[in-house]
Amino acid sequence: MDWAKRLHAKEWLLLCFLGAGCGQGGCCDLTGGEEPEPISCGISGPCDEADGDVCDVEPEPEPEPEPEPDPTQVGCEAVGPGTLAEATEVLDTVHEAVQGMRRAGNWRERLAWESVAQVRRTLMTPVVEDPGSDTDATDGADTDPGSDTDAGDTDAGGTDPGFDTDATDGADTDPGSDTDAGDTDAGETDPGSDTDAGDTDGEPDPPPGEPGWTFEAGEYALVDGGLALDARWRTTEPTDFGSPAAPLDADLRDPATYLVDPGFVVTEDGMPPLLPRAGDVTFTGTTPYVPLLGLPDPLEAPYSVVRAEFLDLSIVFDDDAFSSLKLVEDETRASVSALGQDAAWISLEAAPDESSTLWQLFVGTLSRWTVSSLEGGSPSKGQTVTFTDARIFYQGVGGDQLPYPNEPNFAVSGQFYGWFEVAVDGGPVNYDARLEYVIGVDQPEVTIQCR
Repeated sequence: MDWAKRLHAKEWLLLCFLGAGCGQGGCCDLTGGEEPEPISCGISGPCDEADGDVCDVEPEPEPEPEPEPDPTQVGCEAVGPGTLAEATEVLDTVHEAVQGMRRAGNWRERLAWESVAQVRRTLMTPVVEDPGSDTDATDGADTDPGSDTDAGDTDAGGTDPGFDTDATDGADTDPGSDTDAGDTDAGETDPGSDTDAGDTDGEPDPPPGEPGWTFEAGEYALVDGGLALDARWRTTEPTDFGSPAAPLDADLRDPATYLVDPGFVVTEDGMPPLLPRAGDVTFTGTTPYVPLLGLPDPLEAPYSVVRAEFLDLSIVFDDDAFSSLKLVEDETRASVSALGQDAAWISLEAAPDESSTLWQLFVGTLSRWTVSSLEGGSPSKGQTVTFTDARIFYQGVGGDQLPYPNEPNFAVSGQFYGWFEVAVDGGPVNYDARLEYVIGVDQPEVTIQCR
């Protein structure tokens, strides 16, 4: 063995330690053999096997792990992602219909608020002696109680109670933006809000009114887009103002339901825009409904009220002022229609499981909604949607926890949660879907099981 081989074999370990050191890129061969294993000793510089360098061997890459199956898509491996996305578009319309139940919960809560809290605030609102809003600068002999704001109004003794903004009212012949039903201006015959080509006053029509509850013959009704909702109130036991046999025939949101010729005289002003601090409720008589206000019975006029006490419903409910307020809903129903893309549509009927007293709605008692029917699908894709099961809950915000002047924000109030299940047949793929709703999240978590 010549000198070079002896050095290579016997002094290899020494060179490793004198170089980069053992363990900095591998470790040296300690067997003393003449052909060391191809390992690196960490010597710096380019590695050249022709010079006798022992170069590192690149490790083979590890295989990519298999993707974990999507837990929200069960049994859909054979369905392409594009096909599945197309097949599940109809669920957006199902979601919109389910949201109708959330809105129905909001509206029921609003009805309770208007029937308990808002009517009390209305009673403390001073009546403006001049019901008009006439601010025209040169109006001198105008006696109309309307809302005429034209700067050059010259009609003497006009009696229109409307909302005429024409610049030269008095000889108005255009059927334009005059919304007063009793306008007697010369030539004016249109009581509406007409925007036809003959409208020359240049004023835009007033915006459409906000949706709200209406009342007729004992029934409250509401239409808000694709949502239609109705409610009726009955007493749970015979009272002076009603019996369980028939819905109450008076609107609980109207002060005249409780008092005859109700009025209010301020005795202590409040800081605008707040209501007065105190005043006297005036009236010429009472009705059988007056105990629902929590006022003394019999009630004598005028009756002095203090805002902080009269409008604090937490105090009222803590005592027994509302003990006689035992009203229940009678088969409140929500009809929801939702129209989605590609003419997808869903129509469902739902109602609370159990009737709620007005007091329960006002303080935000939990209610569960039951779906009685559902129809719909996507005709363009040949899909039909069938309801299978649901557990949907609505928790009100609690009006008794809102001291004056706070009011509920009915657009966001209340908690909506639960799940809703449907079966979708036809189209690209048949599947079952579950839409799960959690508090504070607008969009549901959707789980698909292909069939």
